Amino acid sequence: IFVMDRGYDDRKVIAFLDENDASYIIRSKAIRSLYYDNIEQPFKDVARKVKLRYKFKSDKAKMIAGITKIGIRIDSHPKKKDVNIASTYLLIARYVSKDKYGKDCLKGLFYLYCNFPNTNMTDEEMIKTAIKGYRIRWKIEEVHRQIKVSFGWENMQVMFWNRLVSLNALIFVAIGFLYSLNKYKIILAGIYPHLMLDKKKKINILKKFIYYRISLAISELLQNGKVIKNYRLRTSGLKKCS
Repeated sequence: IFVMDRGYDDRKVIAFLDENDASYIIRSKAIRSLYYDNIEQPFKDVARKVKLRYKFKSDKAKMIAGITKIGIRIDSHPKKKDVNIASTYLLIARYVSKDKYGKDCLKGLFYLYCNFPNTNMTDEEMIKTAIKGYRIRWKIEEVHRQIKVSFGWENMQVMFWNRLVSLNALIFVAIGFLYSLNKYKIILAGIYPHLMLDKKKKINILKKFIYYRISLAISELLQNGKVIKNYRLRTSGLKKCS
């Protein structure tokens, strides 16, 4: 399944995917006109007709969602006759959170185009597949952002293609090693609580995307040349969480 951000909400991309019978999930810009009931209508008008009848919960996130079949004109310019239309689905989802009184309140909407040809998915199955797939794409985005921040990826300049390939290979070996150290995060938190934990020293932060903090701890270890042998945790709270 091809999973793409808003930059790929493009008629040429959608036409290519449609012609090749490809499965895809694309974050929508929510600006183009769509075909609904064989009539081209503004995006917002179509979106209002989608009923958010399905409820989901994952990773502490609650949301409601709905889906409907639509068409996207893939011609570069509008035609009065023989319009080329790609059939796809518009998925609309909205996060649900608690307000200060503990009641559910609705947050912002997000929109996805999705299509899974040669499958017999129900609407609910398509929604689950699309939301899960797009959330995985965001984790990939998180990895690339960390490479830029922790490794200074954008500050490195090379003049030849083979050097660029080698540089990227080395960086991803390094990031792979860094991520393998997740199993030592409790030990690292005991050695470097000021780097691994927040100001309140809450251990729960280790359940989140902790790799920025791990990179700081490993950098500190390497710079100081410390060798840790037979390290024993002195904090009972850290032992319990392990």
